[in-house]
Amino acid sequence: MEVTKQNFKDCLVEITKDIEEAHFISIDTEFTGLTSERNILPFDTSEEYYEKLFRSTKGFIIVQLGISLFKKDPGGEKVKVKSYNIYTYPQSSLATFLCQSQSFSFLAENGFDFNKLFSSGVGVCNEKQEEKLRQEVKERQEFRQEQIKIRTSDEQVDTSSRNFLPVPENEKELIDNAKEKIQQVIDNKILEAKFEKLNGFQRKLMYELIERDFNNKVSTLTKNGDNYQKMMVVTSKRTLEDELKLEKDKIRDDENSLIEKIGIRLLMKEISKSKKPIVAHNCLLDFFYILTQCFEDLPENYNDFKKLIHRIFPNIIDTKFIAHSDHLKEFFSSTVLNQVLERLQKPPFKEIELEWENPYNTYSLKSPKEHEAGYDSFLTGYCFLALLDHLNVPLELNFEKSKALAPFLNRIALQRIALPYIHITGDEPKLNRTHVFHIKFPQTWQVSDIQDHFKNYGPIQISWVDNTTAFVALYNKENSSCVLKTIGKVNGFEIKTFADFQANEKIVLLKQKTLKRKNEDSESESTSSNTTPSKPEAKRKKKKDTFKQCNNW
Repeated sequence: MEVTKQNFKDCLVEITKDIEEAHFISIDTEFTGLTSERNILPFDTSEEYYEKLFRSTKGFIIVQLGISLFKKDPGGEKVKVKSYNIYTYPQSSLATFLCQSQSFSFLAENGFDFNKLFSSGVGVCNEKQEEKLRQEVKERQEFRQEQIKIRTSDEQVDTSSRNFLPVPENEKELIDNAKEKIQQVIDNKILEAKFEKLNGFQRKLMYELIERDFNNKVSTLTKNGDNYQKMMVVTSKRTLEDELKLEKDKIRDDENSLIEKIGIRLLMKEISKSKKPIVAHNCLLDFFYILTQCFEDLPENYNDFKKLIHRIFPNIIDTKFIAHSDHLKEFFSSTVLNQVLERLQKPPFKEIELEWENPYNTYSLKSPKEHEAGYDSFLTGYCFLALLDHLNVPLELNFEKSKALAPFLNRIALQRIALPYIHITGDEPKLNRTHVFHIKFPQTWQVSDIQDHFKNYGPIQISWVDNTTAFVALYNKENSSCVLKTIGKVNGFEIKTFADFQANEKIVLLKQKTLKRKNEDSESESTSSNTTPSKPEAKRKKKKDTFKQCNNW
């Protein structure tokens, strides 16, 4: 089922109910970029992998979220499934994000609807942003309550001490016409006076006119006119009962607006609260962006990240990790999602019977919609069901207590490194890198030249960085200690241990951080030295505050 901001509120109620009933939830996301740097090294530890990804993925966002919910009724034969494909886009006018052209091209090639994303994407915010939104609504409602007391009071308000804005010459015709129309409302000659296409300053002048000349003998209301432009409507003075009824409608509108802006966070909070198993495929980046956009900024420290993700999603299962595990990797030549599915459709694996709950029958294995988040979440869930069946794990079983699933729970697959996973609730094995060397060599060198240079130490694994640098790992690790002492010296060839290379990289990174901090401090000092605003700046600030006050009205 497709979800946009137009139907999100209704779907939220239904998805919340589905979460409560589900045995597990599978997810997938599409996002605006993968990483701003290609700096993952084949011999990085999981911690180093995380730290590099942490630095290079900031600013990218989710643009589509797929959620599929799987359950089996007591005594039922088939597994029931519902899938939701949700376009998601931050609603704040100040929101900014990064995107990679390659990622956008990839989405476009796979039929992604960017018009739907920008016009109908469901909002998203993190915890702090939600708190700020709710505080703003609270203050606005408190302000309106004070205004209701003033407007419904029979006491005459003394405005002699009020410092009203002078009416500019170019606005006098507007104010004179408004004064005449409002008087007609008071004299019961017309029911209401409408004023369209007013800017914030003009609205301020109108409110002051009503307060100064009519002493709150009328009431105002803001409505949407043509093309959703705001229109001020002046009517006879409302009773307290009418005001409270109108305020009730405004409170409902406030709540709807909050749901629209908070959006996906509301859904993710329900998933987190349920503590249901979350199944995904190759999902580290998915969780990076979900945590950042819906909960809080990622910590720089690796162990703090583990604590954070486990607190929010205590039961994570990565189907890529399962397929790549010692238990099952003999069956899979590739752990790419669609190739895992293809292998699971052949013996010794069995076909899984599914039952779609209408009207959600939108996906089929026979009609793939790859790289649509909803479809990929369904695909991931199906693969997990097939793997469960092969491992003889009943769907109804508490996964946390399953011995067969214990080796896979809370482990997230990583790519292109020697120790390819994160163990969220434990420690990864120590990685020995004493047999790994970083080398620089002439641009003319080929694989055979490197192999020939290391031939005295046995077979090697070469991991290219670029056309003049690479990492070399010895298969015969016992030869590691003698390499630096005995390897031939050639012009243009340099070699260092992995530890020395890493130490040098840390020094470079530290220098970059120090330089960045100095630049930030310099900018801060420059800003603080200009804290006293000039007269034009003070005037602009006063006008901005005036507009803000008008919007509150």
